Amino acid sequence: MAKQAESASEVAVADVLPEFADAFPFETFNAMQAETLPALLESDENVVVRVPTA
Repeated sequence: MAKQAESASEVAVADVLPEFADAFPFETFNAMQAETLPALLESDENVVVRVPTA
């Protein structure tokens, strides 16, 4: 059974990608990850994801 997201901004991985949920080492996408999902999953456009380093 999939874990429910803890807040409205989190999304359960199993709800978005049920066939790949076991590949993720976490059960929910955080708010930042969830915000990127439409661009990654609902578009054929290129996407650049950047994370600042320390």
